[in-house]
Amino acid sequence: MGLINNIPGLNAGIQLERLSNEGSYAAILSASQIFQSGSLSFHNIPTTDFSGHAAVLHQEYYSFIRGGDILRFELAGSDQDAENHTLFGQVSYQSPVISNGTFAEVRLTHFDAGSDFSFRSQNDGETTSSAAAFMIGHQFERTIGKAQTGYLEFDYRVDDDSQTDQRKNGVARLSWFHKRETDHGDTFSYGLTSSYGRSFADDNDSFGSLRGGLGLITWLPMVSDQAEMLLELSGQIGSKDMPSFELLSFGGQNKQRGFAPFEYAGSSGVNLTIEGGQTLHLEGNAFNGITPYIFLDGSYLSNPSNEVSSGRPDDVQLLSAGLGTKLSFANGLSLNSWLAAPVFDSENSNRSVDPVFYIQAQISW
Repeated sequence: MGLINNIPGLNAGIQLERLSNEGSYAAILSASQIFQSGSLSFHNIPTTDFSGHAAVLHQEYYSFIRGGDILRFELAGSDQDAENHTLFGQVSYQSPVISNGTFAEVRLTHFDAGSDFSFRSQNDGETTSSAAAFMIGHQFERTIGKAQTGYLEFDYRVDDDSQTDQRKNGVARLSWFHKRETDHGDTFSYGLTSSYGRSFADDNDSFGSLRGGLGLITWLPMVSDQAEMLLELSGQIGSKDMPSFELLSFGGQNKQRGFAPFEYAGSSGVNLTIEGGQTLHLEGNAFNGITPYIFLDGSYLSNPSNEVSSGRPDDVQLLSAGLGTKLSFANGLSLNSWLAAPVFDSENSNRSVDPVFYIQAQISW
């Protein structure tokens, strides 16, 4: 059943049917096909006030042209203030190539913003980015408790802003992902990506990076039957002359909470998240559960000496901590909110430790 549910657009389940004559039960496998799913979310930009807001629409269609394919759309918009707006759009199509687990995907992306990432200190600039990507992947192994997948991706991107010349970059990426679920209920995953890119501007610079990440979700029976811990570690070793979209940073929503989104960036570095929570199942048909949690986020970012700026320091260490709550409803509505404070900033010892508040509401169908 776990493998059937891995096929896009199929939901499977097992029902027990009593055999009256024998006093036993028969397991009946039932399956249904769905042709679409999606979500709409609203959240504030993580700051000490509610000056910024964002909305994200995600929609998927299954078996759109042929069985097993996926057509995806994503639209997002945000406003930081009256003069600073961001629009994002992406469409992708993924389809099986042959029946042995090989698939291909094409993806088109456009980004239009009043400013680029915060670390570029271009809050008064206009930035647009357009990208096209082609990816081919193969699922080398897929069992109920294990998945191994490899990807080869080619990405071409054009960036424009009001302060620099147009930038054109091509990037090739080779990735490997592994996921395993143990008999004890733990989930372990890791991924590796090697990238090489070249600028098609006059400088003709080349760049590259090696990225890695691992994650662990483990049960905490010594606390309670419903307690879990999440551990995520990701890092990058990058070369000089890397474009901004290849730098290691943080969005401020799931990593380095308590700091402004993309406040710092580095060509190399590490992000760490430790999170512990306990799910409480509430009585009543309206609720699925509520999960209070605490977290600790840390980052180390570094840059070549000739590329140092206010948002890209030579070396910076960051630490933040906070607490939050996730609430899930039976009708597809979910809420996630947290309060986080920047505990340590090696680049700014006088930084305010005022907490940052974040709340997201999402409806799924």
